[in-house]
Amino acid sequence: MEIVKNHFIPGKKVSKYKEIAKIVPEMIKMLNAGLMSNGLVVNGYGLAHNQVEDKEPMSFFVLSDKAVREQNWPTHVIINPQIIEPERTISIGKVDGHDDVRSNIKSYPEACFSFPHKAPKNVDRYYQIKVKYQVPYDKWGYVGDKMQVVEETLEGLKAHIFQHEWQHTIGENIYYSK
Repeated sequence: MEIVKNHFIPGKKVSKYKEIAKIVPEMIKMLNAGLMSNGLVVNGYGLAHNQVEDKEPMSFFVLSDKAVREQNWPTHVIINPQIIEPERTISIGKVDGHDDVRSNIKSYPEACFSFPHKAPKNVDRYYQIKVKYQVPYDKWGYVGDKMQVVEETLEGLKAHIFQHEWQHTIGENIYYSK
């Protein structure tokens, strides 16, 4: 398995986990092993199916062991990710009895496995986002065809990772947009 040449094909919605069950472990293994870039092994947090499949990409991404452990993700695979309309400002508490409202947009330097020879680029990302996605578990923890819907609010690096990988699933990336 290898990173494919960049393309702008959005991932097709996953209807049953068995559609992706064989490729998920391969992608996780590839991500955990790191990828070669300029003669060095580079580690990352996530890898979208669009980055390894250019004929029939599916709408999901995998997370590295490090990302799952450090960011407390419920699983290594995020299926059919969606971002619910993010707020442009967020309240971070009260100051002198008034809401302290700040911009929800932060600029972060990012690199991408799809472009191993490009320098990191400053990208505006939402610090806090509400998301919806599916995981390959039913209410008993069984990995099968059923997928459970998760809705949650993500912040910081966890939100950043989600936005970067989600962008791949819709056929975009940090260097080129449709």
